[in-house]
Amino acid sequence: MSLGNSLGQLGEKLAARYLVGKGYKILEINKMLGHKEIDIIAQQGDLTVFIEVKTASSLSPVRPEEQLNALKIHRLKKAVWQYCLEQRLNPNNTRADLVAICLNEEEKLAKVRHFENIF
Repeated sequence: MSLGNSLGQLGEKLAARYLVGKGYKILEINKMLGHKEIDIIAQQGDLTVFIEVKTASSLSPVRPEEQLNALKIHRLKKAVWQYCLEQRLNPNNTRADLVAICLNEEEKLAKVRHFENIF
């Protein structure tokens, strides 16, 4: 397992814990749809929320939310659409969010930023 993978997995665990603390119900983590992946699928009230998680070290020159580019958004949209078709979900009852986590490994701290409705 590479450092990037372990950092990403830690970020997903922290994001799930954060979301549960905000009242979300986690439905799935790392949902694979062919070659596409949705990091976290959660329920918030009547909404199904698809969450992309981006994690970076505090030493990184790039903030985690800056890692979400147009191609990644396009892939996430396709994965969300496919999931909605498979699960027979009304896309009007869904939302896509970004949880950005900046880890300070030295101090064992995580800064979490939650961006709702990213598309």
